[in-house]
Formats: sequence, structure tokens, C-alpha cells
Amino acid sequence: MVHCNQRGSEFIAGHESHIFLYEQGGSASLAGAQCSLVTNNSDGTFDLDEVRKRIRVNTDFHETFTSLILVENTHNMCGGQVIPLSWLDQLHSITSLHNIPIHMDGARLMNAVMQSKVPASRIVRDMTSVSFCLSKSLGCPMGSMLCGSDKFISHARRIRKLLGGGLRQSGIVAAAGLVAFDEMIDRLQIDHDNTYKIAKGIHCLQSELIRVDLDKVQTNILMVHVADERMSADDFSKRLATVKETDTVKVIVKVSVRHAKCVRIVLHWEIDENDVEKAIEKIYMVVKEFESNYISRKMQRLCIASTK
Repeated sequence: MVHCNQRGSEFIAGHESHIFLYEQGGSASLAGAQCSLVTNNSDGTFDLDEVRKRIRVNTDFHETFTSLILVENTHNMCGGQVIPLSWLDQLHSITSLHNIPIHMDGARLMNAVMQSKVPASRIVRDMTSVSFCLSKSLGCPMGSMLCGSDKFISHARRIRKLLGGGLRQSGIVAAAGLVAFDEMIDRLQIDHDNTYKIAKGIHCLQSELIRVDLDKVQTNILMVHVADERMSADDFSKRLATVKETDTVKVIVKVSVRHAKCVRIVLHWEIDENDVEKAIEKIYMVVKEFESNYISRKMQRLCIASTK
């Protein structure tokens, strides 16, 4: 709302961006801004030539105008991948020609810092504003940060007040954030390693029911693709969260369904190596169960057909 401060203005964002998919159309209903969508590539970037085409800076009163370009880093729906610095540099070279601001949705920015081994200051160097979470990945009970110029933050505070977003005694939240900066960033590599272990375990299972792309596992988010009609993402999720008396692995594994053929697994500081091993065992058990059930149903159908 700071950047798109005239109703009817437009911002450019990827079609898999969080702000487009999961904020109930808040940009339109609250800010009066419309979203011009560009297709995300599998790594979370988007075609910069398409951005050039979509930028609207002319004075034709028939059209709106581009007020903002939004990027997400790491990219949630693209499996926690880190946006390449070279791409960010190219994007800035385009926007600077038209004085268009860039906002980085960096909910898991510190994961990008850990994976790329590049300081946050370099990653956000050309951003006009940045937001990042103290809770996601860093383990605080709550809290997010919005960063920008003095003028930007002054305007943002007024909008926060307008929306009822004031918080009393926020020093308690800030204290947890200070601890997170001191103690939680360096350990993020553990989450990344644990995520890759689960991905490798699924890959080694060599099942037709689920698959992962190891090359895209960079941080603490893992997208598991349910690639077979024998088991839906919802089936997989519910069974992982269920413990039966007959189960050989009696643990609950919580995943979120992204769509009919994909679930998301996110690792955090409370999950240790033992938990990872148990999660892999549970995934193995569930997959083998669905494979066995499918074979049983198939044999039943064959038997019924042979008796007709």
C-alpha cells in the first residue's frame, strides 16, 4: 500500500507468488491495486523480457501505470529455491530505467543467505523495500520485519495504524528477534541438510507414486510430487498424519497439500536427525501400503472379470 498509493495502480508479480495466491486478494480490496501476472519459472524467477513488455509508464489515460515489481526469495511454491543474484541485478537494471521500486517478499530471506553464502545486504542491495519473518525458519513465537527508507517506513507506520496493526509491548517480540539473529541464522544449514536427507530418502525409494527433484532442493522446503493416480496428495497427507494400531512406524508426519498432485514438507529448528529418520520410515511405510492396496484392488478386479 506504500508503493501502490494511488488506487487503480498496478504491480507485477509471479503467478506462483504468495501475495497473489494466499492473501485473499488483499492488494485489490485494500490497496485498490491490480496485479499483472507473469509466469514463474521453476526456480522462482520470471521472464525479464515479459516484464519489459508489461511495464506501463506512458501517460495514456486509458491505461493504469506500474507502481511496483514484487519478487519472492526464497520462493515458497517453487520449493524454497534461492533467486539468483544475477537475475536480481538484471531486474534492477530494467526497473531503474523507469524508477519503479522492487519489493522483496523475503519471508525466508535468511535461508537464502545461508544457502547462497552471500550477505543479506548484497541480496537486498537493489530492493526498495524488504520484508522477512522472525517466526519462519528463525523460530520466534511471532513477528516480521519491514525494511526500507525512513520515508517509506514513516508511510508504512501510518498505514499499519489505519489497518489496526499496532502492537503494544512489542519489545517482547523484538527480544526474541534479537536472540534469533544471534543464535538461529547459523544453524539454518541443519534444516537444509535435514530437508535434503528426506528428499534423498524419497528419491532412493524409487516409487512410481511419489517423486522429488533433488536439483531443486536448496533450503528447508521440499515439494513432493504425487505422480500417480493410485494415491492423491490428500490421501498421502491424511495417511501420514494418521497412526493405526497395526502401523510399524507410529509417528505423525505433518505435510501441507499444495494441489491435487503435490505436498509440501517444511523443516524447522525443532526437527532433529532422529525425527528425520522416523519421517522417512513413515513415508516408506505409507507408500508401500498404497502400492500394496492398489495391487490387491487390481487383483480383485481381475478375479471378478474372470468369473463373468
